[in-house]
Amino acid sequence: MSELRANLSRQQALRLVEGAYLAPTTGLIWLALSYL
Repeated sequence: MSELRANLSRQQALRLVEGAYLAPTTGLIWLALSYL
């Protein structure tokens, strides 16, 4: 059961990291598009 919990927390961490990287990246893309 602890293995399942560790896997779940890892997925949550991955999702958090994805969101943390995705938000600024999309902002930069929108900035670049607005400058084009």
